[in-house]
Amino acid sequence: DKYGRSVAIVKDNNSNLGVELVKRGLAIIQYISVDPKSPFYTTKFSYYEELLKAQYEATINKRGIYENLEMMNLIFPK
Repeated sequence: DKYGRSVAIVKDNNSNLGVELVKRGLAIIQYISVDPKSPFYTTKFSYYEELLKAQYEATINKRGIYENLEMMNLIFPK
């Protein structure tokens, strides 16, 4: 990334660990953007879309941190 850190997508048997964590409500999407002006800009548009879909699925199904939206909003205020 722009700070010289190594950034990786971790896969196991074609399953993406980051997407799976988001889908289960065990992680949230942060530090990734498709806005070219963002410091977190990525050209991996399909990966970004996959993360958004996973987060939507977790939210709708109230998985993990989305089980209690009041608590979620306290921890991660908008």
